[in-house]
Amino acid sequence: VTQIPKDIFYGCNTITSVTIPESVTSVGVRAFLGCLSLTDVYLSVSENYWDNNVEVAEEAFPETATLHYAQDIVFGAFDDVSWVIDANGTLYIEGTGAINETAWLEYSEYIKNVYIGEGITDICEYAFEACTNMESCVISPGVKTIGRSAFYGCSKLAEIEIPFTVTDIGANAFRNCTKLMDVYLNLTQEEWAENVTVGSNAFADSATLHYAPPAIELAIVENKDGRVTFGWNHDETSLSYLITVSEVDGDYYRSYEFSTEDARDGRFEVVFALGKGSYNAVVTCMHPNVMFAGGEIAFDVTDEYVQPEIDLEAVADGFDVTIKWNHIDADKYILTIFDSEGNDVEHYEAEVKDAIGGKYYFDCTLEKGYYRACMTVMYPEVIAQIAEVQFPVAIDDGENYSVEYLSGEVKNGGSMLRLRL
Repeated sequence: VTQIPKDIFYGCNTITSVTIPESVTSVGVRAFLGCLSLTDVYLSVSENYWDNNVEVAEEAFPETATLHYAQDIVFGAFDDVSWVIDANGTLYIEGTGAINETAWLEYSEYIKNVYIGEGITDICEYAFEACTNMESCVISPGVKTIGRSAFYGCSKLAEIEIPFTVTDIGANAFRNCTKLMDVYLNLTQEEWAENVTVGSNAFADSATLHYAPPAIELAIVENKDGRVTFGWNHDETSLSYLITVSEVDGDYYRSYEFSTEDARDGRFEVVFALGKGSYNAVVTCMHPNVMFAGGEIAFDVTDEYVQPEIDLEAVADGFDVTIKWNHIDADKYILTIFDSEGNDVEHYEAEVKDAIGGKYYFDCTLEKGYYRACMTVMYPEVIAQIAEVQFPVAIDDGENYSVEYLSGEVKNGGSMLRLRL
């Protein structure tokens, strides 16, 4: 059992006691409320574990119930540091200053997880040596040094995250951690090389170091007429980027996701159409297995947005046709080409990320004949504009063709399309 749903035992007046196993991670609202005879709730976890790992809704238990926590295995203290191994095998080390004693090693067979609090500054040598049952360890920011052989021989430890505050890792610190596969670093490779001293054989041979991506340099390229163009740099080790723009005191919230293939000359650019107001823009970077908060910028828009015109251009060279148009901040553009009999011969959908230098391009090869291209411009959940243009392919006598709008809603006025053959 991992969850106790809301209201599941509501009003069960004959229940006098209940035992909750350590597998439970949440207790729903009013789960035991109204159990007027319930006086004792026996928990299979320590108070520290219960408070930090189990989500307990309001009014989950009646006021008559007393929570009985599992007893800690052992605890101790030195200087300004205290430690406890709870009933679940988690070693909590909290306080301020350096870890310079290792009394818990006498009970290493009980240690499954380790939590090192934010006030700890240094981990001494051999601090957790041969804790062979340790499966995880959280090292909070604030730790500066990890001593020699501090985690030597922790054979069940599979991954570890090193906080950005660490500047020194001693020799053999994670040596002989035979299952250690991933070491996550909160510094770029350049920052790691410049700022961290790493002793010989500090990590197990099986471990892969995962560096943080370079800082994202988010900038506003242009802020004019309600159109704000953002640009930022690309790191080749990142998988994707998410840019989100939100209004400070309003309801506007919009995001676009970019993959690494969308980068142009090592950069990304995207345009948002915004009304007057104050906004925040944030770029988040997805690195292998880790999401990093990237660049952030606050800005104001002082101009009302005026929707620009679509300038559609078709260029035919023999049987090869290129259709291109400018970006007007729509979410999606749907281009469909029909032949003279009304058959759909080409279909193309373009999103914001597909623009190259503010334009979209579609290349195709068509047989000799007359065609019409239908462009549907879509805003969020609304078809805002529908336009049609006719053109010939490989026909000498047709040079100028009129542009017609199909029936449909046109928001913010019409768009002018120009045909060139």
